[in-house]
Amino acid sequence: MGGKLWDIVDKDYAIIDPTNPTNEDRENTLANAQATNVLYSALDLNEFNCICKLETTHEIWKRLKEIHAGTTMVKDAKLFVYKGQLKKFTMLQNESIEEMFNCLNNIINELKGLGMDVSDIDFSHKFLRALPNKYDTIVTLLGRSKLEGDDSNANLE
Repeated sequence: MGGKLWDIVDKDYAIIDPTNPTNEDRENTLANAQATNVLYSALDLNEFNCICKLETTHEIWKRLKEIHAGTTMVKDAKLFVYKGQLKKFTMLQNESIEEMFNCLNNIINELKGLGMDVSDIDFSHKFLRALPNKYDTIVTLLGRSKLEGDDSNANLE
């Protein structure tokens, strides 16, 4: 989207006198229609049904952000849940290393999607700490190599 379209989406616009629109009002109305068309074409039927009654692209954008990211309260609740999952994360008894990696990666991706900064080194540290005792030798060897990196960057438990 061009700058004008994004301004309409992000900041909205108002027409002071609908009976006597200015050239800028006409441009804004056209930009709103174009931006709405762009958003409509990107939505599936369920999302479209949630926003189809809204009039401006700005309203549509706000609703879509709420649908996908949630309100601040929902976001905070999700962060709380995923941080708890991360803190308690361990490898399950019948789980393969690949399955464990994918599970941890899903939690980290959810946290990143909610705005939490999780570095690759923090991910590596958490992964290694979550391995069961039978992998202690491998963890020790990796710890002595430069794979683990500087412990001062590790803030995940």
